[in-house]
Amino acid sequence: LSAWKWVLGVNLWGVIHGIRAFLPVLAAQGEGHIVNTASVAGLVPGIGPSYDATKHAVVAISEDLYQAMNVAMLPVGVSVLCPGWVRTSIAQADRNWSQGLGEVPARAATAEVMEPHVQRAIDEGMAPAAVADLVADAITANRFWVFTDPHFTQMALDRWQRIAEGHNPQTDADMPGLPPAKQLIAEIQQLLAGPGALWLPGGPGPPADGITWSRMTTEAAEAVATTTGSPWRATHPWQVSN
Repeated sequence: LSAWKWVLGVNLWGVIHGIRAFLPVLAAQGEGHIVNTASVAGLVPGIGPSYDATKHAVVAISEDLYQAMNVAMLPVGVSVLCPGWVRTSIAQADRNWSQGLGEVPARAATAEVMEPHVQRAIDEGMAPAAVADLVADAITANRFWVFTDPHFTQMALDRWQRIAEGHNPQTDADMPGLPPAKQLIAEIQQLLAGPGALWLPGGPGPPADGITWSRMTTEAAEAVATTTGSPWRATHPWQVSN
């Protein structure tokens, strides 16, 4: 849970504390503008559970704040920044890990596949100064939404169209800046089915005793057990070698 506490503390509580600190001052002086940094992950999940959850929360808090300022007729503007890939050091965020949270958690089992692709997308992303210009323009125009990449905006539109039609979440949607989703899925599944894999019930693998099985590497299994607190590894000794 330490990783969740860290992400919630920075991404969500940082915004909450910022609003509580500055809103009274801006309202008292009779003008001002609050810009909260969310992410495209606040519109389209897919980065990671804790990150996606906090960014969705920031979008919701910002929209509620925008409504409240208008209803109360307070001269404080509100914008929410939902950037796509930006050339920052976000992939090395654990450099700011608080010692009070204990040891830095082990990287996800899929990091071997995803990290090189994500780092390349970041390196090819928008310059921070260009993002700042978009934010400044939004403040001047009193515009709530600040987007940096129309491809991500279209992805969000497609997602909500599927939601409106009652479809289940799409597992193979391509994310701008990354390789095709089917390629990433294949690479991850190959990694999880590597040497020292474990057979787990409920997957697409070979049937046995009326149950289908999927495979997961020992490293992935340990990551699942560490993340969820699940004791399954000790009670499911279906280890195989390839």
